[in-house]
Amino acid sequence: MSTARRAPDRRPEHDGRSAYPPCDVAGVDSGARLVDDTGDRRTDPDPDPDPDPDPDPDPHRNDVLERRLIRRRGRQGTMACSVRPPEQHWRSSMTTTNEAGLPRSLAARLRAVLADAQASKDLRRYYGIGLAPGAVAFTGSRFEHLAGGGDLPETADVMTAADLIAVQTLSVTVPADAALNVLEGSTGRELSALLRAIPADVDMAECGTADLETDSSADRAWRLLHAQPGIGWVTAGKLLARKRPRLLPVYDRVVRCAVGRPDAYWLTLRAALRAGGGLLQSELLTVREAAGLPRSVSALRVCDVVVWMRHRNDHRNRGCLPR
Repeated sequence: MSTARRAPDRRPEHDGRSAYPPCDVAGVDSGARLVDDTGDRRTDPDPDPDPDPDPDPDPHRNDVLERRLIRRRGRQGTMACSVRPPEQHWRSSMTTTNEAGLPRSLAARLRAVLADAQASKDLRRYYGIGLAPGAVAFTGSRFEHLAGGGDLPETADVMTAADLIAVQTLSVTVPADAALNVLEGSTGRELSALLRAIPADVDMAECGTADLETDSSADRAWRLLHAQPGIGWVTAGKLLARKRPRLLPVYDRVVRCAVGRPDAYWLTLRAALRAGGGLLQSELLTVREAAGLPRSVSALRVCDVVVWMRHRNDHRNRGCLPR
């Protein structure tokens, strides 16, 4: 099947202020509409289009320690280019070195972000807990909860229309032809066979490397989705994160930039979660509890949201985002 990339989506930008029911997370009704005010997952004035103009065909197995091309719009409206080494993509909240100037592991960097009180505040803001009157939550807060979630026993091994709508809360859309093939065609049948081989009740921190490595069922499912016309690497990953929220992470350009574009992201993140006897996994669950989120929000989603909220403004304002 053809994998030719479409031209970037040129539809008008939107602010996502459409009417949604009030957010009810862990029995807490924020009274706010479920909308987002910042990018990719979450309805933003500057959404994250997919397919990616800076494509990365293997977000879970990157060979991306090479230099990255950053496009910037010049004063006269022309496109100027500069080359920035990947280590410069780190921001102050996730620096690559410690006070002695020695390299810090991904686990140490993520734990440093979680140790900041802002992490819990960002989670509450994202999920619409305790918002002031008139404030709104992010549309992405419904990603794992819409229609009861993508990993319900009765639908865990089949892609549903609710799953396709759920990824729209993260500001990506599956084109109609690809959606019909995933829902009703041969791709959907092949995907279901692969999903049946991917554990639905295991956290990434507890799984074996065989569940995530090259040619695993998860890897093959990602490749199958990515092979559909109009489904980029970001969307393919989000669809799988919807079906296996405990095992497979949401991974987009903002998070990829924030974590430094590591090689073999799935395996690298798994190692970080397990380091030190599982300290990072434990701290993610602690922050989830402190924010008042339900257990249906996985440790991976806590990590994703915290990192995304921390880096989203820098990603846009400091030239990370290709323009």
